[in-house]
This record gives sequence, C-alpha cells and structure tokens, in this order.
Amino acid sequence: MLKPNPYLFKFSLIMILLLNITACAQAGAKDVAQGNQAFQRQDYAKALDSYQAAQKAAPDIAEPIYNAANVQYQQGTYDLAQARAEQALKKATGPMAENTRFNMGNSYFKLQKYDKAIEAYKEVLWQNPHAEDAKHNLELAQKMLTEQQQQQQEQQNKDNKDNKDSEDSQDQQNKDSQDQQNKDQQASDQQKSDKDKPKDDKSSQSEQEKQTEKDKQKQPQAGQSGDDKKPPDDKSQQTSQVQTVRLTAEQARQLLESVARNAQSLQQYLQQQPMDSPADQPKEDW
Repeated sequence: MLKPNPYLFKFSLIMILLLNITACAQAGAKDVAQGNQAFQRQDYAKALDSYQAAQKAAPDIAEPIYNAANVQYQQGTYDLAQARAEQALKKATGPMAENTRFNMGNSYFKLQKYDKAIEAYKEVLWQNPHAEDAKHNLELAQKMLTEQQQQQQEQQNKDNKDNKDSEDSQDQQNKDSQDQQNKDQQASDQQKSDKDKPKDDKSSQSEQEKQTEKDKQKQPQAGQSGDDKKPPDDKSQQTSQVQTVRLTAEQARQLLESVARNAQSLQQYLQQQPMDSPADQPKEDW
C-alpha cells in the first residue's frame, strides 16, 4: 500500500511561499507547477523534465527531487526512484522526511529488497509511531522476507541436491569408464598372452629336443664302450669267435693231439674241423 504524496498537491503553494523571498526562485516555482500539471495528466516524461528544471533553479530545496522520485516510481524505475528519494532525504525535514523514508521503503519493496524496506518503515515509525501505512507495509515486508528466505533455502537445497546428483552421476560415469578400461586391458593382456604362449612352448620343445640329441650323442651305443667307435679288426673278430666256440670231448682230444704234433695254428685247425650242430652236443659240458 503506497502512501499518497501530499506534496504533489501542496507542493506549488509551499514553493511559492519559499521562492517569493528571492527573484530567482520564481523560475523554479513555474517549473514545479508545470510538472505537477503534467503529473496529473500522467505525462510522466514531461513532469520529470519540469522537476529537473526546478531542481537546477533551486538545488538546495528537496521538493523538486522528491517529486522527481515519485515520477520515476510511477514509471517503474524503482532503483532510480530509490536513489532520488535518498538524495531528497538529505535536504528534507519534518513531514517531508517521513514521507521520503516511506517512499524509499516502497521502492525497496518493489525491488524485493525486503530487508532494506523493513529498515525504512521502522525509521518512519520511529519518527511517527502512529503512521498506520508504515505499520501495514512493515508487516507485509516482514512476511515477504520470510517467504523469500524460505525460497532461497529451498533453492539452495535443490542446487545442492542437483550438484550432488551431478557429482554422483559423474563419479558413476568415471567408475564405468575405468571398469571398461580395466576389462579392455585384461582382454588385451589375455590376447597377448595367448599369442605368445605357442611360441614359448615350441621354443621349449625345441630346446628339449636339442638337449636330448646331445645326450644321445654323448652316450655310447648298447654293448659298446667309448673305444668301440673304431671298427674292430679281423684279428679281434677271430679272437671273439674263438672265445665263443664250444668243443665236444672228441674235438678237445683232437685239439690236444694237434698241439702236440705242432700242427697248424689253433685257429686254422678249428676252421678245418666240421662243427657239430647243437643237436649233437652232449647234454652236459665236459
């Protein structure tokens, strides 16, 4: 609820009384009157021009600044209205100071700066405890401030939740990405291991074969010593054959007689003698 501005209707009379003191003030009074007429027609642009002209003619008077603030409030430029009201307050006294603070509170209210509006209304009530409009607007501003703080808290909670959800989502994405990288790395390692494994087995088998071949070459063949690598001469073969011949009793007797007669060598003799078949051998050796 905006408090009506009595100075819009009483302003020109006040200014005439004040400006009659000096001749230069009459020009300012004319501008104020033209501004008030324009304001009543809701020609706010013309009214603002007239009040600004009056302010230049009488810079030490608060009324032109006060009325210019009211124009800007009606135009919806509440930040400019608040700034001009604050400027007028430096020059205003008495009831005009009270109304200036009240309108400052209204401008803050429109700007949703409820904490500053509350301060302005309290200053009005400190100056005039019976200012009912200030009481009403003060209660409304306090209510709006509470709602504003609640909304801000809810928005903060929502932002915090959104940030947490975003962080959780990002963490999950990072985890999934890391898991996939680990799987890909494991698959790559397995493929590499499978590719290298046959080569290792073949190499190991080849080494084993080479070692086995070396061992075979080092070992003598069965029934041979290291000296058996040279082929045996005929004499050795004959000796071996002599050693393996078995004589019957008759052959032994003949052998002894041959030795006694200085006959041919034992080997020649044995070669000349017919050998009995195994069937003719006695059952027992002599």
